[in-house]
Amino acid sequence: TNPFPERPPRFVRALLYQYRFTTPRERRESRAWWTRRLVREYVPPVTLRGRAGG
Repeated sequence: TNPFPERPPRFVRALLYQYRFTTPRERRESRAWWTRRLVREYVPPVTLRGRAGG
């Protein structure tokens, strides 16, 4: 299935997250099994022609 049925995105980027299981307390409070923390930008915004803005 095409996630972009109208047209492809102009820019793409990738972010790196660190995931961990929630603690029992966090699980009770949020009902979430995982929590994540942004580590860094893994790939900066790019276009088909190269880096965005450059």
